[in-house]
This record gives sequence, structure tokens and C-alpha cells, in this order.
Amino acid sequence: KDNSVTEVVMKDDVTKVSISKQDITGDKEVPGAKLQVLDKNGEVVEEWTSTDQPHEIEGKLNAGETYTLKETNAPDGYAYAEDVTFTVNKDNSVTEVVMKDDVTKVTISKKTLTGSEELAGAELEVLDKDGKTVDSWTSTDKPHEINGTLIAGETYTLVEITAPDGYQVAEAVTF
Repeated sequence: KDNSVTEVVMKDDVTKVSISKQDITGDKEVPGAKLQVLDKNGEVVEEWTSTDQPHEIEGKLNAGETYTLKETNAPDGYAYAEDVTFTVNKDNSVTEVVMKDDVTKVTISKKTLTGSEELAGAELEVLDKDGKTVDSWTSTDKPHEINGTLIAGETYTLVEITAPDGYQVAEAVTF
């Protein structure tokens, strides 16, 4: 009979979560987003600003639990993404979470007061809160689109510089 002790060792690995903040058009990382991971009680567990690399969280989140990834500030030119809910893998595999950001999209129509058709020939500008010109154009028979330029949550002013022949200059519009 052998009197030696048999030793059995069980080792637990830490949870690993990789969070990517990507552009909606592809799979490149989008830097400059302020992000938070919230637990089921809405408490902030992790907070960071995205870079050009995915954010790694090791040993901080509990396996099998559900968390929420929230964007608290979008990078310039991007809209805020919807919250992403994820559950940490119970095995030792990396839980991969991806949040996609779309660019801000603003469509500006220049129409006659009485009609619904676009009014061509007006010189228009969008100004930021400091009065700097962000975009300028002359209206056509199609609405003007500004994609990926304006900052979500910021206030801008649409100003008519000159009106088409036969029309008065419209009052500025803040949006």
C-alpha cells in the first residue's frame, strides 16, 4: 500500500473580454469614443476612451453575467451608438463585443414657403456654436447632405447668405 498523497489541482483562468469600437462601414477601430461597461445594477465597472486597438478587460467581469456597453460620448463626425448587451463566456474563451458607430447624417432642404419643391440658387452656410463656417453650398433641386462632419449633440445654425432672385433671405435656423 502506497502512503503518498495524490494531489489534484484545479486552475481557474480570469475572464477575458475584448471590446471593439468600429466604424459601421467596415471593421476599423474608431478612436475617441468614451465608453463604459455597466453591470446589471447600472453601476460603472470599467470606463475608457477608445483607441485604434480593441479594449481588453481581464479578470474584472464575472463569467455568465450580463453587462451593458454604453457610449457616453461619440467621436467627432459620428453618431451615438445604441447600447450593446453582452454576457461573459463561462469557458475560458475571450468574449468579443463589437459596437458600431455610424457617421452623423444631416439633410438640409431649401424649399419655397408655399410649396414642397426644392428651391435652387440660395447660398447657404452651416455655422458652429462659435460662428465658424462648417459647410457652405448653393441650393439645387435636391436636398444637401452633410455626412460625417457635424458633431452629435452640438448646436449649429443654418444661414442663408443670398436668396434666389425673387425671394427674400430667410431667417437663420438653429438645429
